Amino acid sequence: AWARGEIDAEDSAGAWIVRAHYYDSSSTYIGYQDAASGGAGTVSTTWAQKGGRITTPSNAATVRIYLYNYMNSGWVAYDDVSLIKVGTSTNLVVNPGFESSGNWSEYQQSSYPGTSFLRNTWGTGGPRSGTYGYVISNHAYGSLLSDYTAASASTTYNLSAWLRGEIDAEGSEYG
Repeated sequence: AWARGEIDAEDSAGAWIVRAHYYDSSSTYIGYQDAASGGAGTVSTTWAQKGGRITTPSNAATVRIYLYNYMNSGWVAYDDVSLIKVGTSTNLVVNPGFESSGNWSEYQQSSYPGTSFLRNTWGTGGPRSGTYGYVISNHAYGSLLSDYTAASASTTYNLSAWLRGEIDAEGSEYG
């Protein structure tokens, strides 16, 4: 897969991973193998192809590709995923560039509720090629919404809130 991203080394303990999970003819899981992985400092904001050679077990009938951003503070974007049998040139991955919304499922572990997914045409979710890319991150895109509060028409109000936080300027699109 082609990958790019920004991982905060100080706040991260995990890795980005390109992994194959193997299943037998009964769809029973039989194991996995990593094609590539790395932590902070092994991915940059420039697209790079990340992968390696894998060998399926003797009883494998199907493969599922997993693209991870695991226990990291930051984001990792993926695009143009390929699984090509050695000696051929045919990509076996359906929807390898995320051009349609099918064939890929988002999975979030419940113990990491800050994980977000974005299939997009720009920003960190922007593609390497085609129209779409996919990013897994802890990017914030949320809001708190109050109950309705009575207000008078054509009246000026002061609206404020106390807040605190830390926003990485290099990896942030807005505010």
